[in-house]
Amino acid sequence: MFKAFGVTCVVCLSSISVSVEAAAICTPAQLNERWNIDLNSWENVYLFYKRYRQCDDVEYSEMSVVDIPHMMVEKWTELDKFEAYSKQSPGFRAFLLTHISESSEKDDLIALDALSRDRCTIATASLCRAISQHVKGILASEGGGDRLLVE
Repeated sequence: MFKAFGVTCVVCLSSISVSVEAAAICTPAQLNERWNIDLNSWENVYLFYKRYRQCDDVEYSEMSVVDIPHMMVEKWTELDKFEAYSKQSPGFRAFLLTHISESSEKDDLIALDALSRDRCTIATASLCRAISQHVKGILASEGGGDRLLVE
């Protein structure tokens, strides 16, 4: 009986693994379509995440690590939208944080650090802490963690 249960579990896990892998395939059509989404709003970044996150390869990431942090700075007053999307799709927060990197524009990193410390609501406090810690780590690794935002 125990062996039969063990075999059943292995079969279940195998089928789950296969379906997850199948869902992660990026079709040639999706590779082309993803370029049609302008990453200039929370809605568009979330749309990209929902439709094309499996297509987020090196080529696309080179652009998105510049566009996404810049959009965040420009649309910071709408941070509650990001929080709402993160609640709908918990992986969205991690997805967004991976697009804030050493390859992002330094001015945007500095602005995100300042905004995440000084311009957050109670509702977005957890998100702001995550952004601040992530950005501080990047700036510290670049030796720029002590720079101030000049407005």
